[in-house]
Amino acid sequence: MDKIIAKLTRVREMRRDVVLAQVRRQEAVVEAARDEWRRAEDEVKRLIAAKFEAGRVLTSQRLGEPRSARELVGVGIDWQLFDDRIEAARELTVPALARVREETARLDELREQLRRADAKRDQAERTAERLTRAATQRAEAADEARAEEAALRVAIAPLGEHEG
Repeated sequence: MDKIIAKLTRVREMRRDVVLAQVRRQEAVVEAARDEWRRAEDEVKRLIAAKFEAGRVLTSQRLGEPRSARELVGVGIDWQLFDDRIEAARELTVPALARVREETARLDELREQLRRADAKRDQAERTAERLTRAATQRAEAADEARAEEAALRVAIAPLGEHEG
């Protein structure tokens, strides 16, 4: 029985190690997905900052001198191009964020598997300890029984001599 429990404990420990390795790999995947999402978000922020700077420059130029209709139309087109680029960059953040969520959900599943593997391993270890204690108690009880039997034989031996 002890060999079976020891083998079960080893198997459960190996299973835990496998799941732990999967968790570590998935943590790296999640971090890579987060980096990708951050890069997409940073691009949106960069474009918004560029649009803001272009607006600031335009405002300072407008205050200095009057602009023709053609120049104002050109500015409007530039402004629309900024908006289009910002919108395109925002659209790139959607799949990146979806991937982060998917990979994080997978990581959560693996962490739950790791928790269960830990619990099963701990249970096997507790069972092994309980069986070891029970075997020790049985051995102690057997030793006590043998000692009592020997003491009784010693005590009864003189009685047997009188019968003879």
